[in-house]
Amino acid sequence: MKGGNYFLCVCAAQFHLPFYMSRLLPNTFALGFVVHSYADWWLSVSQNENEKNKNWKRRYCCMWLVAATAIFRCDILLLLFCVGLSLLVQRYMSIGEALQVGIVTGVVSLAMTVPLDSLLWQQFPLCWPEGMVLWFNAIDNRSSEWGTEPWWWYFGKALPRALLGTTILIPLSFLHIPNCFHRLQQQQQQQQPR
Repeated sequence: MKGGNYFLCVCAAQFHLPFYMSRLLPNTFALGFVVHSYADWWLSVSQNENEKNKNWKRRYCCMWLVAATAIFRCDILLLLFCVGLSLLVQRYMSIGEALQVGIVTGVVSLAMTVPLDSLLWQQFPLCWPEGMVLWFNAIDNRSSEWGTEPWWWYFGKALPRALLGTTILIPLSFLHIPNCFHRLQQQQQQQQPR
């Protein structure tokens, strides 16, 4: 079983998909961008792609994440940082390439979203909601105004609820059971007379 199949199982088992599919929220739109980004990232490390395609897939991966961060959800910046750092550390991208992709995609994304958001929010001269959220939460450090939970809430309440459908997949990922099934299937195919 490939990584993409694991991802499909995890996505299918989550309560988030049916919940957010019924609502027009930034999370819903950002999810599509992030899934495309993951697909391009995984294809960029595939042995089935030529080197030119791999380079473009890596660029597309970063483009999807930068656009999703600028337009829909500023907290995707954390995922962008992790993926970008991975690509830089493994020398799949140079710092210059990463900066070029990030700046160009960021400027294009902002050029598309700021006028539209300004019009929809009726705030002029310009309005960038994700920038305002980032400023409010990170720079002004006022995120506690949204409400707070005790330190154990995330581990005791949020994660168990979020992982309820995927808990069964956790042992499979450590035991590599799907890989054993795949090897067994290959052995059976080799033993069959032709």
